[in-house]
Formats: sequence, C-alpha cells, structure tokens
Amino acid sequence: MVKQSYDPSDNHVGLDIGTVVSNKTANLADFNITIATDDTVSATNYTVWIEYDGVARHIWVYMDVRGKQKPASPVLDAPLDLSKHVPGQSYVGFSGSTGATVGLNSILDWTLTVETFPEKKNGELIFWIFYAVFWLLMIIFMATQCTKCIRQLQEEEVRHERRQEWLRHTLSNLPGMPTEFQYEELEKATEKFNEEQSQSQRWTGGYAPGTVVYKGLLSTKDGWSEAMDVAVKSYNFGRLDEEFHYFGNEIKTNNLLRHQNIVPIIGWCYKYVPRGTWTSLYQVFKYEHLSNGSLEQHLFRRDAHEERPALSWRARYGIVTDVALALHYMHHEHSSLVLHRDIKPTNVMLDAFFRARLSEFGMARVVEPNRSSFADGAVAGTRGYIAPEYSAGREATRRTDVFAFGTLMLEVVTGRHALLNDDPACPLLSDWVWRLHGRSTLLGAVEQSLGIAEFDEYEARRLLLLGMACSSPNPCARPTMPQVLQILSKSAPPPEVPLLKPTFMWPPEEDTTNDTFDESFRILAPANNSPDFFPLLSSGR
Repeated sequence: MVKQSYDPSDNHVGLDIGTVVSNKTANLADFNITIATDDTVSATNYTVWIEYDGVARHIWVYMDVRGKQKPASPVLDAPLDLSKHVPGQSYVGFSGSTGATVGLNSILDWTLTVETFPEKKNGELIFWIFYAVFWLLMIIFMATQCTKCIRQLQEEEVRHERRQEWLRHTLSNLPGMPTEFQYEELEKATEKFNEEQSQSQRWTGGYAPGTVVYKGLLSTKDGWSEAMDVAVKSYNFGRLDEEFHYFGNEIKTNNLLRHQNIVPIIGWCYKYVPRGTWTSLYQVFKYEHLSNGSLEQHLFRRDAHEERPALSWRARYGIVTDVALALHYMHHEHSSLVLHRDIKPTNVMLDAFFRARLSEFGMARVVEPNRSSFADGAVAGTRGYIAPEYSAGREATRRTDVFAFGTLMLEVVTGRHALLNDDPACPLLSDWVWRLHGRSTLLGAVEQSLGIAEFDEYEARRLLLLGMACSSPNPCARPTMPQVLQILSKSAPPPEVPLLKPTFMWPPEEDTTNDTFDESFRILAPANNSPDFFPLLSSGR
C-alpha cells in the first residue's frame, strides 16, 4: 500500500464519502494490526465487520485476524447519516485501487445482513380504511335513527292528541254520552288489573288482539248513588288508526241502541303509552250484564277441571231467542238499519240468569236511509259466519246477519264449532247438519251431553231446521228476523228445508220478497219485548 499525502500512514483504515480523502481515519498499528505493504511482511488474512445503525445514524468498523471473534472495540466509529449520501435503493459492492503500483486485492468471502423495519401491507391499510368508514357510517346511521325516532315520537304525540280529541268530539254529541273515566279510576277499581283475582272473569274475543275483561268495583261518581260492580274490557291496539276507529265506532254504534238484549256501555277510557308498542283502550259495562262470560266459553271451553255444567236446553233455547230479539230490533225496530256483521258465540254475553246480550259493535254499521245494504269494499266478520254472497259481492245486508245467526243457532244446538276441521267432507257445521237431515237423523246433531230426557225433541228439530234455513247458501231462502221470531215463539211452523243443501250461485237469485218489518208481527210480539211473551226469557232459565 502506498501512503498518500493525505493519509496518516500506509497502515490505516479510513471512512471515505464521495472522495478519496477520508472523513475519518484510524491507525491500525494502535490495534496491533499490520497490513502487508511489501514483500518483507508476510501476508495475513483479516476479517472486517462493518456495522451501520440507521436509527442511531452511526457506523462502526471492527477488524481482526481471520478466524477470530469480532473484537469488543471497533477500530473506527463515526456518526454517519447515509440517507444524505445514498438513495433509498442502492447497490452494495467493493472496489480497490493501488495507485501507480500493481497489487492484488482479494475478497475471500463476505456476508451482508440488513435489518429492516417491516413495511405496512396494503391489506392492513385497507382494513383500517374500511374500519374507519364502517364506524363513520354507523355514527351516521345511529344519528339518522335517533332523529327518526324523535320525529316518530313527536308524530305519535300529535296522533294521540288527535285521537283523543276525535273520541271526545264524537262521543260528546251522543245522547246520554258515555262517561269518560280516568285511567287511575279503572286501575283502582280493578286492583291494577289484577289478573289473578279476575282470572275466572277473563274473556277474550272481539276484533282487537288481546281483548280481556276484568271485574272491578267503581266508587261513587256524579249521578251514582252507590258503588257499582263493573266489567272493564281492555283492548290493546297497534299503531293503525283503523283499529282505533273500530273502538270509537263500537261506542258510537252501541250507544245508539237501547235494548234489553244488547250490552250497554256506560263509559270509556283512552290510555296512551309513550314509546310503547300498544295503545290501551277501555270500555266499562255493568258487571251484571255479562257476569257469566261469553256464550263461546259455555259451549266450547268446558273441561274436566271446570265445574261449569253444560248449558241446559231451556237456557239454549232462550239464548237463541234473546239474540234473535236483539237482531230484530237492529234490523226492523230501530230508526236506522244497523248491521252487526260479526255475530258469533264470542260476541254473545250472558248474565247471571243466562239471559243473552249481543255485544262487540266495532264492525257494526248504520245503513244510510232508503238503503238496505252496506258496502265498503271489504268483508267484515269471522270465517265460518260470513255469508257466501257477502264474500263474493262484499255487500252486507240483513240476510248476511241472518246467515251468521243461523250458524250460531246450529252451534248452540250441536255444541260444535262453525268450522269442522275434523271432517274434510263437511268443512262447515251446516254441511254436517244438512247431511244428517238428508239421512233422516237430524236429532243426532243435538249435543251429546244433553240426554234424550234433557231436551225437547220438538224444539230441537225446530231450531235445527231454522238454523239450516238461516244459513242457506241462497240468501232469498233465508227467513227474515220477524219470521224467525214467529218460528221461535211457535206462532209459525218450522221452515221447510230441502234434504240436500242448495248450491251457492253467483249472482244469487233476485230477491222479490219484502225484507222490511212484518206489520203482522206486531200483533204477535209486544213492542217492549216483554218477557211475559217469551216465557223462556224469565228468571231461572
């Protein structure tokens, strides 16, 4: 090695950056290392370790005879920021120069170890982007939902106020307006709607889901001389205004009717539950009018655990007569024609003496003057009690009510449901009764719990024939309510019924009969429907 003028000696190591003039040098003799500069010194192989720390920006050079471990102390170290001198991507190599002399520089072996920081993968970056976007969208969604809920609550509050205002306005114009009770009054009367106490008095039915009746005791009120036993019927309605108007229509229609066989309403209550799923509405009746529950309970919900006996024949005949009197009043005696549209055992209530009273007027309609039918584009009622021409033409008449009444009459006599799910050949109760009639075994339809000695065969045949006539598929073959009462009072013979059930034809035959009040019936039945005319209506039935 030839010493240059800028070198400290010919036995050194230097750090050259961009030039052959070293930035820093170290004399190897200080470390007992001698590099052969001529033939007088034997050649020796050395191992050189060059370490660079990119974080500390420092370089270290270690050197010792080949085969030995890296010494503890470097022969040269210096601060160095390679990023200022070398591009991010560079090549590593070796070069040698001997100036004007001839020499051989040999690299026997070498190893390069580079410690790098792990680069962030694209997948991880995409994940965090999606993560941030997801939560941003969630925040926007939650803010939107909160705004929507607040708006819905505000709209519900307004709807509630309008409903209550509509109810008060509608009912305030009624004669003998039903009393509006406060919710707290009914809650106190029923001991906070105690289901355990009222379990035996709970009846379900009607057009609203979850309809339940509780027994209660109302304290004295203006116009009441003493506390009154009442039945509080609770309706749970959803958000549909249609359901709510059923409730208002029931009170309005019921209040128009004044008859001993129609359950009168004495009051009502509207309970709005903010942020609730349901709106609660209540009707208040005199408990004595429905103390024995519904007809449906006595016909179909008796089991071994109940002490409720089967209805006697006398009670059954009287119940049919009571419902007929109520329908006759609605169809022919009231100043306006009123169609019930949902006659069934659930909607017939029984008092302590098993006198029947018609209830549930939510689907009832008052027909306009000079008209005999009502049509609103929909079919109201319950499957099994809906007349075929009503399903086809969507027009309710007196005769569609008579059809439902005829089905109810057959249920009372047979103790069977209007729909017979256990007999595919006879899906309707009237089909089954008609089949027995065609086989001349009509009395076999009478409920089996009534022994031969417990019912009047003459009356049973009369009711079965009348029930078939009323539920005939041909509306023109059905009797009117005046004719029904004449048959029930035994002032007229039972109707003649064909052995085979007629087939429903659409459109039905034109009705040429006079479906108005039969003036001759006034001679047979007192105007006040006195119990003396129908002995079966008297107490102790």
